[in-house]
Amino acid sequence: MIFLQACLLGVLLGMIYDCFRVFREIVPCKKTATFIQDLLFFGIVTLCTLVFWVGVNKGQLRLYLVIGEGLGAWLYFQSISRIVFWAICRVIRLIKRFLRFLFRPVKRLFSRFWSFIQKKIPHWKQKKKNICEKPLSLLKKPSRIVYNKKNDTKKGRGFLWQRKGKPKV
Repeated sequence: MIFLQACLLGVLLGMIYDCFRVFREIVPCKKTATFIQDLLFFGIVTLCTLVFWVGVNKGQLRLYLVIGEGLGAWLYFQSISRIVFWAICRVIRLIKRFLRFLFRPVKRLFSRFWSFIQKKIPHWKQKKKNICEKPLSLLKKPSRIVYNKKNDTKKGRGFLWQRKGKPKV
């Protein structure tokens, strides 16, 4: 009986992993986000397994419990995981299409409102364009840096200084 409960726990943990897979399918994730999700999944698995072992077997590690969890997860992934994953992705795609259909008038209204604002205040676009095209023109021009080794006879070596014209001899 405990072995079957461990198998059911493995199936449950497989379903939780499928939830993470569906989330990754919906929201494109980078490597760091995937890493964080994997850490979260392993934390959930560890917590569920610990609670199960403490509740069923007083915290004692038994090999048949580990085999039961692994077998349950393996059976889930070999049998109904593909069907469940496909069905959930289909449902989510339908929900996305429905939401796009609902929000299409709002999007059109907002785009018309935004074009109206741009027509009434055309200098917004022009200022933004000038700032983006010439960001260095807003900065102050740097002074020339002159290296004059010949005219530096007092110290006997060359040095750097800033001047706007030619150095005095």
